[in-house]
Amino acid sequence: MDAERKTQLQALHGDLQQLNAAIDAEDHALAAAIVLEHDQRLRQYLEYFGPDAALTALLQEQHAVTERMSQLRDHAALQLRQERQSSRAASAYQQAGALG
Repeated sequence: MDAERKTQLQALHGDLQQLNAAIDAEDHALAAAIVLEHDQRLRQYLEYFGPDAALTALLQEQHAVTERMSQLRDHAALQLRQERQSSRAASAYQQAGALG
């Protein structure tokens, strides 16, 4: 059982490494698929082995990936807001020029 537990933990850590790679490649579809597979694998692990100390490092790594994804999302949202603001300003400038 210890060998199986170790194999499953390695697979879970591997999921997170693959997720980081998908994020770096901006492959959102692959990242979503990895998240779903990881979630299923983690649930199976918990059903079979239950919560244990070995999950602490995995959950810390998972938290770091989630935090990184949140930061990337926030950065993208900021860029979108700035782009919209820039577009509105350009439009207003063009309208003002047309009136003058």
